[in-house]
Order: sequence, then C-alpha cells, then structure tokens
Amino acid sequence: MSKDNGIQFYRLKGVVNAQSARTSSFHATILTYRPKKETTMKRVTVLSLALIIGLCLSTGALAADKDAIQKQVDDIVVAIDGGKTAQDFASAAQNKPYYVFIMEEGGMLLVHPALAGQSLKEKAEPVYNECAKATDDGVWVSYEWKGEQKHTYVRKTKGGLIVGSGYSE
Repeated sequence: MSKDNGIQFYRLKGVVNAQSARTSSFHATILTYRPKKETTMKRVTVLSLALIIGLCLSTGALAADKDAIQKQVDDIVVAIDGGKTAQDFASAAQNKPYYVFIMEEGGMLLVHPALAGQSLKEKAEPVYNECAKATDDGVWVSYEWKGEQKHTYVRKTKGGLIVGSGYSE
C-alpha cells in the first residue's frame, strides 16, 4: 500500500478514535495527515488571486469616485464663476455619498449638510486649515474628522469661495 493509504483508511473507517489508531498499521499516517502540497498551493494561489482582483477592482472604483468628486466640484466652481450663487447649490449638500460644501475664505459655511451658517474655522480649525489650501486649479487635501480619515478635493472660485467634496476611508 502507498503512503496515501492512511487517507483511504480514514475515509473508510470514518472517525478514528485513540483505540483504533493504536491497533492500526496506519497510526503515523492518520495522526500526521496534512493535505498534499499541491492542494495547499492551489488554495493559496486561488485566494491570493482573488485578493489581488478585489484590490484592483476597489482601486478602480476609488479612481472613478475621485474623478466624479472632482467633476462635481469643478462644475460648481465653473457655474459660480459664471454667475450662479452658492445658495443655488444648497441641494448639493444632500448629495449621496459625496456631499458638497461651499464656504467663504474666512471659514463661514454657506452650504453644508449639517453646519451651514457656522464657521468651520471655529468648529474644527485643523479641518479649516486643510480646506483653506484650496487653489484656483483645485487640490486634494486630507484630514481627520470625527475619528475618520477624510480626503477632500477643494477648489476656489474667482470670487474666493471654497467649494469641496470628498470621501472617507
């Protein structure tokens, strides 16, 4: 019989107890059974491949989300520069999952889902300091808000308003 007979014995006998293992000539094989290396390697390869594919798909989704966030902000900036007001975009504060905020350079939030009419500089100065880095061309900034790491695209209008939107990790 081959070394694999221990596996066959296990399958034929079902559950192996200590007494039957002692009387069997397959004692060492039964107690030291390990899957063949090929089987283990196949499982590891399949799991690794699934993980890599998952990471690639999530990275692609994140890139698409960043593009959508940036386009949303850029479109609002162009519209405000073209004559619209911040209040024309009050409903954008309710956009899911990427709400928009619009604030004055000094920190007063004109559009925000929960803080409209309040000063971001007074509420959360570190967040304000990051958002105040907005440029005419737009820039991504990162900060912590209520224990979450956030990444926000901020861009200035010609009149100095800061328009932003982002995502949390």
